[in-house]
Amino acid sequence: MLKQKKRDEHNAIIDKDDGIIVVKWVDNNDEHNAIIDKDDGIIVVKWVDNNVVTAASTCHGIHPIATVKRFSRTEKKIIHVSRPSIIMNYNQFMGGTDILDENVSNYRISVRRQKWWWPIFTWLLDVSVVSAWIVYRQFAPTYISA
Repeated sequence: MLKQKKRDEHNAIIDKDDGIIVVKWVDNNDEHNAIIDKDDGIIVVKWVDNNVVTAASTCHGIHPIATVKRFSRTEKKIIHVSRPSIIMNYNQFMGGTDILDENVSNYRISVRRQKWWWPIFTWLLDVSVVSAWIVYRQFAPTYISA
């Protein structure tokens, strides 16, 4: 295997194998990791916030790395932590999935059956009904107002 190690502009260590790139950087004594598969275009990032956060994507990367403020319990003050772009994009657009999950849990079909496929079928039905209701609410005022 071909191995190359170098540092980028954020002082991150880049370790290149034949098909995988491993990026490691340290910020405020916390180590962050990213693994990039060049063949499939998948990036997996492990980032330490208050807890460990792991995210995977095929369209977002780690650059640009932004700085965010977090309260450190050990130092008892606000510190600056670097945040990869993939985490920023997840935080920006996560609301739709959370709303869908909340609505599905509130309006769940609760019929018990012995078949293994029944929970999958009812979940698909629940998600379809909730999604249709969201689309109806979005476009109904334009059609009903006439």
